[in-house]
Amino acid sequence: MSLIIYRQAIGNERDLVDARSRAAAIAAELGFPAREQTRIAAAVSEIGRNALIHAGKGEIAFHLEPAESPKRLLVVVRADG
Repeated sequence: MSLIIYRQAIGNERDLVDARSRAAAIAAELGFPAREQTRIAAAVSEIGRNALIHAGKGEIAFHLEPAESPKRLLVVVRADG
């Protein structure tokens, strides 16, 4: 069962910047290599931007799968609109 470790509403560009920064920080804290941290942050930014452009708002949630070995990060982006 996944554990939500952070959730953020997306309603404007500033929210996307915050989500990108948070994605990089979470990836770093979980021990992902620097290159992967950048990729995760970029993916979150791109998919979040799609939700913002096409739906006007949305939400990004970061889940941790603690039972997995190694632990797995799941990012869910939902478009509301």
